[in-house]
Amino acid sequence: MSDTSWPGAAPVAVSFTVDFDADVGMDWRKLDGRLTSTSEARFGAVRGVWRLLDLFAEKGIATTWYVPGEIATLWPDEVTALVAAGHEVGHHGHTHLFNDRVDPADQHVELDRGLEALGNVLGHAPRGYRSPGWELTPDTVELLVDRGFAFDSSCMGDDRPYLERSGPHAILELPVHWSLDDWVYYAFTRDGGGPMADPDALYRCWFREFESALAERRHVTYTLHPECSGRGYRSRTVSLLIDQMRASADVWFAPHGAVADLVEPGLDLAPA
Repeated sequence: MSDTSWPGAAPVAVSFTVDFDADVGMDWRKLDGRLTSTSEARFGAVRGVWRLLDLFAEKGIATTWYVPGEIATLWPDEVTALVAAGHEVGHHGHTHLFNDRVDPADQHVELDRGLEALGNVLGHAPRGYRSPGWELTPDTVELLVDRGFAFDSSCMGDDRPYLERSGPHAILELPVHWSLDDWVYYAFTRDGGGPMADPDALYRCWFREFESALAERRHVTYTLHPECSGRGYRSRTVSLLIDQMRASADVWFAPHGAVADLVEPGLDLAPA
């Protein structure tokens, strides 16, 4: 990717992505009888999604939402609203099973069930994939290539778009990192505890990464969860972050599919 090839000669490209896990990610099946826990699991769909949609509409930003197939089945109106608002929907498993904890046959079933469920709501197959829990296996890569996915966003081998390889298979990777995911700052459960960081910590870290991407004229991906950044004061932090980015540079905000279309022809496809 050359230094001057972002649309409009923008010096930096930013993708906000959202993992819409809600009650599937927290696995409501294991919370039967616990009304408070199940209500927290639903918050992402009932409130968080809509707050983030309002935020992105206000800022005029198109984003990518990675959605489990079962979410599309349980919350079809919310997923339809994402598409109506101009956002991209990617595959995020079906029941949010971790690929490294199931055998290849179960991975196959999970991927295809998700494709069917998302296709029923979207009317087409999603182009991008993000693994639940951000863990691919060699079998996952082979399945993604076989199913014709255009890109993945689960790995961390570079901070620029690159080809993630496994044996003879390779897929375009739009990389992520734990520090650029709101979950590691905000996730907390009654049973397991977890962080409950000041949103300013997230703001400082994410803006410093933006400054680095700007200096290097590269692309960067941020990951939100509706149950985390869909909380009022936290969504305000994302709003302020976007404003500060725009005050610093002419930013190309783009969904992953648009980035994938742009960078793939410029990648070195020769074996590493």
